Amino acid sequence: AAGSPFWLEALARSEDTAANANRLLMSRLRGADSDAAAFLSLLVVAGRPLAPEEAATILAWSEARAEAATAELIARGVAVRRGTLLRPAHDLIREAAAAELPEPKRQELHRRLALHLEAVAEGELKLLREALEHRLAAGLPATELAEQLARSPQRTLLGSEGLRALAFIFE
Repeated sequence: AAGSPFWLEALARSEDTAANANRLLMSRLRGADSDAAAFLSLLVVAGRPLAPEEAATILAWSEARAEAATAELIARGVAVRRGTLLRPAHDLIREAAAAELPEPKRQELHRRLALHLEAVAEGELKLLREALEHRLAAGLPATELAEQLARSPQRTLLGSEGLRALAFIFE
């Protein structure tokens, strides 16, 4: 629980931590504005912390709207801010939120993330690889981006796993 009131409560009440985490997350989000749930979904799909400003761009929101959703997630104990970045407060929260996310919504968020990352990557290999993963998860065509990565002079920085992923796309 690492001192988190959310997880202390969950562990105190639970024999089945995963099921209880889902119930506790839903009770924490009950009555929350839909923007808070949308931002949490984006954090889950992104698989990494995001700045509210970046989330605003991805979700086509104003920065004020993203900051309001950020404040609500933090106040409800389901997200924490480290510096400028927001992330789920615990892996079990992320897993519970992921379990509740409908596949069409998940794919739409992957699509938005892929397009955003491609737009801001400016040739940065790490961001392009992340964009490729989101393209694949969204069911979008990925060959052109994969070719761009394969032709990059920095492609060796992808590591063996990254190169295997590229090879899989070209099979």
